[in-house]
Amino acid sequence: MASELYFVKLKDGKGIEEAIEEMLHANNVNTNDSAIKVAVDAWYRNYLISYDNYLDDVIFCYDRRIYNLGSWNPNSEVLSTDLTFYSNILCQKETDKFSISNPKASLTYKVGVLSSPEASLLNNNKARRTGESYWLGNPYDYKWLWAHNRCVNSGGSLGNNSVEASNGLRPTIALKPGIEYVSGNGSMADPYVVETN
Repeated sequence: MASELYFVKLKDGKGIEEAIEEMLHANNVNTNDSAIKVAVDAWYRNYLISYDNYLDDVIFCYDRRIYNLGSWNPNSEVLSTDLTFYSNILCQKETDKFSISNPKASLTYKVGVLSSPEASLLNNNKARRTGESYWLGNPYDYKWLWAHNRCVNSGGSLGNNSVEASNGLRPTIALKPGIEYVSGNGSMADPYVVETN
């Protein structure tokens, strides 16, 4: 079996750290919508647009800071280790703080997807379980030409999957202060009911 070598070509005297910072956190990195954002926006328009006044403009944090450069490290002796990402509940980079009011990470609607740290806070596979795998909002790693994103598998445990996989979505919203939960479990058969008075 033949081995393949992949490399990153740097220009203009940039180092690895500078190139990654530009790739992930430059002011123009969030100009194109992802397939996930397109799907979540369509869901919002179909089901929640008439409830917009009851929803809060919060920050959906999708941390894209690098945890380990892996083979991208100029001093690495191994060319097969992954570039891996942090997964924190609080974002340090403005370009990772998605909201209606952030021009560097602007959302169209007051909706996002569950982040990996938020899913971890549930600390309960039963609460996360939907019977289908679904994407979380955080990247996991990048190796050669393969990118992986964090997800929840059909049994409710946390994991990761290739971005080419067909996973579902679980949109997330935040109610404005003063709106109270009345009933429901959040499923299509038994949706949440809230008091809006």
